[in-house]
Amino acid sequence: MLLLCGSTAGVGNAPSVPVTAIVAKFGGGFAVEVVRADARRELVAVKLGLFDTAHGRVQVDGDLAASSASGESTRHG
Repeated sequence: MLLLCGSTAGVGNAPSVPVTAIVAKFGGGFAVEVVRADARRELVAVKLGLFDTAHGRVQVDGDLAASSASGESTRHG
C-alpha cells in the first residue's frame, strides 16, 4: 500500500515503480522505460500519484500493461 506522507490515506493495489525509474519528458510530463514481451524497450508516458518516501517508490498510471518497467513495476497491496 502506498501512503501519503503525513496521512493514513493510502491506495491499495497501486502500480508503482522506484522513484529512480522516473524520467522527465522534454516539454513536460514523466515517463518510465518498459521492456515489452518482444524485448523492445520504450519510454511510456505516466502520470505520477502518491509517493512512498519510506520505500522510495511512486504510484504511476500509464500504458504499462504486459510490460515490465525498468525499475521493476509492482503492485503493492
